[in-house]
Amino acid sequence: MAQCELEHELSFRVPLILFETREDFERQGIAPGADLSFVRSFSEPGRDRVALLVDEHAEDLSYRITHEVTHIFMFDLIPRSQTGPPGLPAWFDEEIAEYMTAAWPPDEFAQVRALVESGAVPRLTNWTPGSFENVRSFYNLGRVVFEFIEATYGKDGMRRFVRAFPSDGTVDTDTVYEEAFNVTASEFQQALAAYVRERFAPA
Repeated sequence: MAQCELEHELSFRVPLILFETREDFERQGIAPGADLSFVRSFSEPGRDRVALLVDEHAEDLSYRITHEVTHIFMFDLIPRSQTGPPGLPAWFDEEIAEYMTAAWPPDEFAQVRALVESGAVPRLTNWTPGSFENVRSFYNLGRVVFEFIEATYGKDGMRRFVRAFPSDGTVDTDTVYEEAFNVTASEFQQALAAYVRERFAPA
């Protein structure tokens, strides 16, 4: 799906490393020292491969593969360094991967609706994990950004947004919106806020 949505083709195959049991998964040597207690899959930016635990919640395996392979596409489109993603918003990686799955868990949708109803949504430029009592709200709102971009600018707008981030770490957030959508960051924020209020209005 990511290949079609992003119109980007990888020059390599993505290895899927499957672990049958939780014990095997947590004892793996792919990410030494990582706490995988609440993790069922992950992807590696350095080696472009995906690790999957298959014996827990096997029904969502397709969802997890889509999520993790999207990360691989992002690593290829926007190369990473030892210092982290080059100028990407903190919500970018996880939430474009969630957006690509096209699946909204009902409890998370309800969580964002409650957040909007309470008036507790800060400006996009101020979003950090610490901005919210529940960190999932931070990531879920990031997902809404990609939904808004598709609804407003189409699939091509989403692709322009992704490609507006250079890989050299010199990105200026304001210029990303201007380059992708020919609007200022403030104009984008205002339109996004209106979309969020409408999208998550009380049922």
